[in-house]
Amino acid sequence: MKKSKLISLLETLNKKELRAFSLFVSSPYFNKYEENILLTNFLVNCAPSFNEEKISKEAVYDVLFPDQKFDEKNLSYIMSGVTKLLEKFFQIRMFEAKKFQQEKFSLQTLIDKKQLKIYEREYEKVSNNLKKVKKQDNEYFLNSFQLAEISIEHFNLLQIRKHNIALKDASNFLDKFYLSTKLKYLCTMLNDQKMIASEYQLTLKEEISNYLSQNSNNLDPNIELFYLTFQMLEKEDDSNRFELLRQFLQSKTEHFTVSDATFVYFSSINYCIRKIRKGERKYAEEALKLYIEAIDTETLYENGKLSQWVYKNIIDLALGLKQYDWIEEFIYEYNDRLDEKFQQNALYYNLANLFWHQKNYSKAMVMLNQTQFTEIYYSFGAKEMLIKIYYELDEIDPLTSLLASFTLFLKRNKSVSKNIKVNYLNFCSFMNKILRLKPHKKEALVGELKQSKFLTGRSWLIEKTLEKKV
Repeated sequence: MKKSKLISLLETLNKKELRAFSLFVSSPYFNKYEENILLTNFLVNCAPSFNEEKISKEAVYDVLFPDQKFDEKNLSYIMSGVTKLLEKFFQIRMFEAKKFQQEKFSLQTLIDKKQLKIYEREYEKVSNNLKKVKKQDNEYFLNSFQLAEISIEHFNLLQIRKHNIALKDASNFLDKFYLSTKLKYLCTMLNDQKMIASEYQLTLKEEISNYLSQNSNNLDPNIELFYLTFQMLEKEDDSNRFELLRQFLQSKTEHFTVSDATFVYFSSINYCIRKIRKGERKYAEEALKLYIEAIDTETLYENGKLSQWVYKNIIDLALGLKQYDWIEEFIYEYNDRLDEKFQQNALYYNLANLFWHQKNYSKAMVMLNQTQFTEIYYSFGAKEMLIKIYYELDEIDPLTSLLASFTLFLKRNKSVSKNIKVNYLNFCSFMNKILRLKPHKKEALVGELKQSKFLTGRSWLIEKTLEKKV
């Protein structure tokens, strides 16, 4: 039972949600079977651990029917009923979070029941609330379109022969919803094509681009934001497009939802990273500015917390720019903005990375020794750092031992993506080649390092190859 769909879904609920679900099942409107209430209350009391022995099928059936012989078919039937109730609970909770959808269905019901006077009063309230929305995104355009559709239905019921402004509103908002949503998908596909070398059919790309360029002076901020992002991604060699997007994003920030702003910030940062990989180092500073700007406006926060990977990426960029004093201040200032369970590891690992860049290898090792590598990517980064430290300190025995054990671990590990694994395997392989480097092979090895597609620590490996006294 532990691996059942019902338990998997219940494990996603917090204490408050479990209590609400228990009340939901107890409502005779949604449930008419006592067994469903008994099973729900029993499982809610078993949360959050859901002890496997306690919730075995036999144990659960004995709670439901203490005087009856175990009947797996009957239990499966009851579990299926509770699962369906839980799915219904999710649907209703989702609906309760969508205020406009509730209002829309209320208006539709009033029309269906021909309560037109009440409808007109309620429509005015809903329409006024929608007009107050300042950050108008594709959801706003969709809601406005759906409200105009209801208005058209109301107008038709009145059977009045005059101009219906709702038709124009419906058409305009449908266009805006489509353009905003389509542009975001085009941007997503362009981003993906550059990151994972996949090919998408970008239908209507030229038609939409032509339409928007012809109407560029009359675009909603949301649509213009995605249009500028699309233009930047479409022709990345044109740096003016990046500058136009940066200026627009800064000047119109108050018009964008957090979700839309986050999408554009990450698109812009990824653009900068691709430029950096092509050797255009000035974009490292641009990427760092984008990160700081997004953090200052709390755009990149998720549920009030900063991602440990955003935190690490900012530090890595600043390390590349050798802004060591600023980095140390940032590490301490923003560490408590991370989820509490990630704070300690993120603090020690990133301090180790700072000390490593400052060539303070003893301090770096102290920090690494305090890190508990529950996150595999910290573990890999730490092993890479230790290999570099051993090499810099000319500690050949621990270096060769770590290279051997790390290589073996990578080859045996099945849970890590192929690209990540190859990055580190190549690093270990090249490190071994540097240790055995012959005088006449130095130039060839530098060429191999530059050509290798997947390789972590490339710049450092090239530097050590060139420095190698052979």
